[in-house]
Amino acid sequence: MSETKEIIVTITFAGYLKHYTGHREPQTLVLPADSSAKAAIGQFEIPDRLIKVVLINGEKADMDTTLQDGDAITLQPLLLGG
Repeated sequence: MSETKEIIVTITFAGYLKHYTGHREPQTLVLPADSSAKAAIGQFEIPDRLIKVVLINGEKADMDTTLQDGDAITLQPLLLGG
């Protein structure tokens, strides 16, 4: 019998993404090992077009980045205006 490994990550929403998702505080997620940032973000049904920057542990990352246990994800929205 094989054991399914899980990871725990936190995700923080910046700017209007807090209002869009309804989450002002960081959210903790339990995901299967080898999950991508996109899989974590997908839990909140945010359209890709609204996300400008993905940070993992303070470093800019791609949506396809594989997450590690304990990672902290921050999502920054596309800024509009001028």
